[in-house]
Amino acid sequence: EPFYLSGAGSDAPGKKEFDEWRAKSEKDHGVRFHSKVEDVPSPTSGEKRMAIVAGRTGDNPSLFRSCLKDAVGCVAVYLEKPGAPSVPELE
Repeated sequence: EPFYLSGAGSDAPGKKEFDEWRAKSEKDHGVRFHSKVEDVPSPTSGEKRMAIVAGRTGDNPSLFRSCLKDAVGCVAVYLEKPGAPSVPELE
């Protein structure tokens, strides 16, 4: 979530609610939030990962592909919003 995790979203509507939800998700479920895919640490041996991508429609195809790289190691990706303007653009 690059918007709320950056200075750009610090005063935006919904920031307080996002921070509360983030803190609860981290505490209760071990969810980790990152503003960039490149910030995700490499998976540990045997770890299974799922990414939730909340990006701009035009950015989602590259974010999707980045999550599947070995360095990130996701076995599933949930795209919030349209993943791309068309299915072929995800491939």
